[in-house]
Amino acid sequence: MLSRGQGWFGALTVTLITVGLAILDLTDAPLRRWWEERDFTTSVIAGILVLLVTVVVVDRVVSIRQVKIALKPLAPKRRSS
Repeated sequence: MLSRGQGWFGALTVTLITVGLAILDLTDAPLRRWWEERDFTTSVIAGILVLLVTVVVVDRVVSIRQVKIALKPLAPKRRSS
């Protein structure tokens, strides 16, 4: 599991790469033609980005659940009436 800082750094990095590629695709005609000529490369890069986003999201969910589980025994017990 990644530390809190590593998880957010990873999420920010993947987000910036994805947004950067999307902006370049919209604004840079030569780059757009390059992507169109290389279908396999485009598919692989898109798949890797989706995988990275999935890993980051799953890591965050697991991290939050582990914190909740760790804090549960510390919660005061309620008295039954």
